Amino acid sequence: MASSISYKDQFIWMANRNFSGMVDFLLVIAPETATTPEERILIERFREATKAFFPGYSFKIEREFSSLEERKFWCRCFYNLARAIFLRKVGNQENDFWQSIAIGEAFVVARFLTESVREMERNWSPTTDDSLRAEEFYGKLSNIKI
Repeated sequence: MASSISYKDQFIWMANRNFSGMVDFLLVIAPETATTPEERILIERFREATKAFFPGYSFKIEREFSSLEERKFWCRCFYNLARAIFLRKVGNQENDFWQSIAIGEAFVVARFLTESVREMERNWSPTTDDSLRAEEFYGKLSNIKI
């Protein structure tokens, strides 16, 4: 039995252990990502909802994150989670066999969420830790004097 995360007709199957770990890691990253009191409320609502998750859970984005603002926030969180795993900020650091799979799974879910937002706001892009770092890097390049 495996858990799944889906958006409309797209889905990703995950080992139950991976799903559980992703939820746990997400609850570590989300408070660092939250910038408003409303987003902190979303975290607590999600934390409460996770009590109903079980092995084989079918996580449907439309059901779990029903509002546009929720999807925007959790989209940022999933992208930031992929980065945090890559930077070894979350999870068991004694071994690394799990990281590439976990990064991929978090990224796929982030893409599902991006798509769900872009259906309503076509040109929307999340402001993630990666996008901020890229902006900082490329901004330095534009300051080069010739």
